[in-house]
Amino acid sequence: MKNLSEIRQELSSLLRQTEEFRKEKYSAFNKGVLYTSLTLGAGALLLLFGLTSMNIILIIVGGLLILCAIAVYSFTAANHTREFKEKFKSTVLKQIVEGTIPGVSYGHDQFINQSEFNNSQLFSNNANIYKGEDYFAGTVSGTSFKMSELTVQRKPQSSKASTHTIFKGIFIIMELPKNAYGETYVLPDSAEKIFGSFGKFIQKNLGSVFQKGAMIYLEDHPEFEKEFVVYSTEEIESKRLLTHSLLHSILEIYTKWKIRPSFAFVYNKVYVAIPTAKDLFKVNMRKSLIDDQQEILQGYLDEIALCINVIEEIADI
Repeated sequence: MKNLSEIRQELSSLLRQTEEFRKEKYSAFNKGVLYTSLTLGAGALLLLFGLTSMNIILIIVGGLLILCAIAVYSFTAANHTREFKEKFKSTVLKQIVEGTIPGVSYGHDQFINQSEFNNSQLFSNNANIYKGEDYFAGTVSGTSFKMSELTVQRKPQSSKASTHTIFKGIFIIMELPKNAYGETYVLPDSAEKIFGSFGKFIQKNLGSVFQKGAMIYLEDHPEFEKEFVVYSTEEIESKRLLTHSLLHSILEIYTKWKIRPSFAFVYNKVYVAIPTAKDLFKVNMRKSLIDDQQEILQGYLDEIALCINVIEEIADI
């Protein structure tokens, strides 16, 4: 990957152009917020006076002004944020990604499809809300991959029930560089953390009922076993796949992000789910692309590097 100084030099002209667009949109955004606030305030006052005096006309006008304020924000202020985000990602972020990692393409409004997500067998497949962004595809260390941010949810038919989030974060699909057989799953070890040694008993005796294969012990990696549990249909194959460097990378993700990813090795494919509440590759219209340039670019490079590092480790299997 290229370093920060190389990226800054290559993006110099593009960043200046995009900064002018940012200033224009940020100014329009602030005006939209101001108009929204004034309209909302006026509507709230009229509604309050109308309710106090039981004046139906004031109540109606106040209500209409409040609805108007919401419309103003939706179609003006929020729209400017969306336009800048699309402009920045389709130009600056695209060049950062494709200039940093040769052989990789980026699409800000694309994402991994739902059937491929379901093929991982890592999560429930009953989602009725499925969306994503920030799609990466290409080859790293001779291994083809695709990656995107996903939000996968289940909204019950009952309006009173809350929406359940099945998965939110980075999802990666890779082609295994070597032929593999069987299925191996690496999952967050929640049972042992909650129930201690009894949790381990549950995983060993009942976990395999719900997961394909038997529980695999990695005695040489006690730190890893504290945070994760492994199931596999092929014990020898699982230990070949889960190399020391890959286990180290998985723990590094946990240490740096305080989250535990899930892995599914299903024959010739690897599925990696990295859950995070953080919106990765986020665009902040309030930050100057000139004054805050180093912070912005370094943030993107760090996020890209962490994901690519997982791919490189798997490619070395």
